[in-house]
Amino acid sequence: MKVSDYLTLGIKNFKRSGKKNIAPIIIITVGILLFNIVSSFFTSITASVNESVVDNSSLKFMHVSSIDSSLKNEDLAKLKEIEHVHNAFPRTESFVGIEKNKEKVTTTLVGVPNDSIKYFTKSLKETNLPDNGILLNSNIDSTLQQGEPIKISYTVKVKENEGIRKEVESEVYDKVEPPYIISFPEDVSIANLEFVQTLNAAFLGLTLDEYLQNPSYEEAILIVPDVNNLSQVAKDVEDLGYMTEYSLKASKSIPVIAKILASVGGILILVLLVFAGTSIASIINQSLRSRYGEIGIMRAIGYKRKHLIRLFTVEVSIISIISFCLSIMISFIALKLIEQYVNSLGFADYTFILSLSAYQVLASMGVIFLVSFIASAYPIRKASSIQVSEILKGT
Repeated sequence: MKVSDYLTLGIKNFKRSGKKNIAPIIIITVGILLFNIVSSFFTSITASVNESVVDNSSLKFMHVSSIDSSLKNEDLAKLKEIEHVHNAFPRTESFVGIEKNKEKVTTTLVGVPNDSIKYFTKSLKETNLPDNGILLNSNIDSTLQQGEPIKISYTVKVKENEGIRKEVESEVYDKVEPPYIISFPEDVSIANLEFVQTLNAAFLGLTLDEYLQNPSYEEAILIVPDVNNLSQVAKDVEDLGYMTEYSLKASKSIPVIAKILASVGGILILVLLVFAGTSIASIINQSLRSRYGEIGIMRAIGYKRKHLIRLFTVEVSIISIISFCLSIMISFIALKLIEQYVNSLGFADYTFILSLSAYQVLASMGVIFLVSFIASAYPIRKASSIQVSEILKGT
């Protein structure tokens, strides 16, 4: 027999089974849909962890605060002495305006010691900012370019609850993509620590020397260059009685969630595929038993066992192909809808990207055909082995 003959007969027999084919197709489709949803979530979470835990430079930053008081210079000195800590400095920021001609934008200047600025931007490895220079956040909508002179406007206290705006000459030393820093606003730009402290001193009506006489800080920023040492540094800091907050701490639960999601989803998928296999085996068995007379005639006119196996295999393949096409199409639509819904909730610090990879498509096809052929193997083998004499005896 030619391949076309097998296909023609297989399609006719599939149509003859009619509604009996619907159950296994639906069950297989739902099982593969769940498989694609679970694997897409797992892939998305893994990719996010790789980006935020492996590639993201924000992991180098640790926020430290005191449980019952503000931090002093003595506290900063203790923190700097901890092994693997590159620097510890007070969290210092000032909301300022940046002006040039008619161009006006606002930004939050974060004060950073010169020897630590390289950790706040990927583009500059070694930087000594001019006293009044700034690294402007490249995400701020502005036509200001590197090297351009600007004026920074800030508030100066003149008396209680009253202030005036003053300006200081500055320049855009560079435009940079700042790292994500926990609890900092998105409009962060970088400036020299002493410069930002000067602006804050003026806001309080003090000179810089007066401002630094008895300073107290709500929070300190630690820099740990090697992320592998982050957990140990956090333990050492907490052993001294301080509280810590850092990106890795928030990310530690993500792999656990991914594993739980994969485990629960895997169990559901397994149950559905077992049901699908059982359903396929039952339907194929019933279909073939009702066709024993036809099978006997085919054996009588010269059909061999291998011919019957190929014919029945074509019928199972049709069920598998339909299930595969439906599951991929529905999975694609479902993943896009779920992606939009989950991201709209805004409960995570990263964006879920749910898509069907080539691996998922191939895996879906493999699972479908594997389940279908394993489930139908026994009924097909049994039916193809029937002899004409057995049928005549009424077996």
